[in-house]
Amino acid sequence: MKKINWNYTLGEILIVIIGISIAFSLNKCSERRQDQKLEQLYLENLKNDIETDKLNLEQNLTQLTSKKEIIFNSFKYFYPNVPKRDSILPSNFFKVVEIIEFSPKSVTHQTLMNSGDLKLITNFDLKTAIQEHYRNYSSLEQDYDRMVNISTKYIADYFIYNMDMDTYRRGGKAFTDERLLKSIMQSMFGAVDLKIKSTEKSLQSCETILTKLNKEIN
Repeated sequence: MKKINWNYTLGEILIVIIGISIAFSLNKCSERRQDQKLEQLYLENLKNDIETDKLNLEQNLTQLTSKKEIIFNSFKYFYPNVPKRDSILPSNFFKVVEIIEFSPKSVTHQTLMNSGDLKLITNFDLKTAIQEHYRNYSSLEQDYDRMVNISTKYIADYFIYNMDMDTYRRGGKAFTDERLLKSIMQSMFGAVDLKIKSTEKSLQSCETILTKLNKEIN
């Protein structure tokens, strides 16, 4: 019976184990590098998305601030002794009812969530901030929708049933129910004010996230 060389056998087994361990380590290193590259790509895309959102929100803030001023000045119409009061509101009214929208660029964030790749973002503080940022967009959307609801529920009907443009063109009163109109204008003023505050909050959130992203992007 042939005697087993245990030293040789153990050596062969050890070589195999070491080889497997090295291959496994190399594979893990390769996967880690791929994950890091993918993480950086996600962070860069998030940065681009949020920079676009920030630009759109800044433009909206300018328009909303102007609209709030127009509505405020339009309240002069409801004081009977104001000179040429009938010419104050109709032109402003059309400016006020224009809808200012905001649609965030959320494709990258949705991809992170749906694919499970959010785990690739290793900075826990950044990951939490990103989640909070996109949750805040839900509140912003509600405040933007409030203005749309006022327009669709009240302003459209008012145009149809309580506004006479032919009379206005002849120099007469364009609005037949001024009490209802005043209530609508007050609601619009409040809705615009809420949109301004939500927009400012989202802008601050964009700036905070961009600061954090710039620190993480190589």
